[in-house]
Amino acid sequence: MFYHVIVTLGKDWIDTKKADLPKYPDLQLSFSSQKQVQQDNRLNLDGPLVILPPPDKIPIYEEDEKPVNHPSTSIFGSPIRSLTAEENHIRKSHTNTRLYKERVELLEEWAGFEPIKIQLTNFGQTIAKGLRVHLIIPKDNSLTLKQNDEKFPKKPEKYFISGIVMPVHDLNFLEFARLQAKMRIEDKNDHYELEWDIEKLQAGVVTSSNKVLLIKLTHPVDIKCTIFCDELPEPSNAIITLRPPEREVTINIEDIVNDQQFDELYQKYLSVFKQ
Repeated sequence: MFYHVIVTLGKDWIDTKKADLPKYPDLQLSFSSQKQVQQDNRLNLDGPLVILPPPDKIPIYEEDEKPVNHPSTSIFGSPIRSLTAEENHIRKSHTNTRLYKERVELLEEWAGFEPIKIQLTNFGQTIAKGLRVHLIIPKDNSLTLKQNDEKFPKKPEKYFISGIVMPVHDLNFLEFARLQAKMRIEDKNDHYELEWDIEKLQAGVVTSSNKVLLIKLTHPVDIKCTIFCDELPEPSNAIITLRPPEREVTINIEDIVNDQQFDELYQKYLSVFKQ
């Protein structure tokens, strides 16, 4: 009986002391792809890796040069100066002999990106305020990152028009919008730095970033993650490893030179970007 009383009182005393301890948010950052979620701080990209033909195997596009009359004084809705009769005469359509090379270059730069979602969960019993997530994402010649509001190039054309000067647009408003966004990404020499501001996160709640990261990866990369929070005595640090896809797809020459097949590749691998 005496032993039972001592054990019961001791447990009650420990529970009381635990209740008096300060409670902190329990914050966890996680990445997910379209098909998989992070496991043990590791995430495999869905894939596939896109393997393109070597540059020396790409043929030249050949077709007779065809003069074309272009009397219009505007292009893409933007006015240009009126042309003289002589200038209109020399403006004509030229064959783009680099068509196939440009198609490969476009796929090399833009194909193979996968949307990665970032989430922050508060597993604790108290609200988290003043949250800020800081990521350091190394390039290491194996990782490339874009945002899903990137404006990617249009498909290469078979002809180009001489004598046309493209209008220059002021992109300051776009940069300003990015600076005002809750998630900001800065491209450094050897890494990307990502800042994600979150006002607060209630206990037991998960929140997702307002942007999706588009990542292309050929080798494993360790991402340094730091979570700042007003309620934490010190920042929380973690390493999340991204691994490249386990499968590959090879693009052959016929996929490049055949218009229909290239159009299908263009739609398939660039659909993750807003057009």
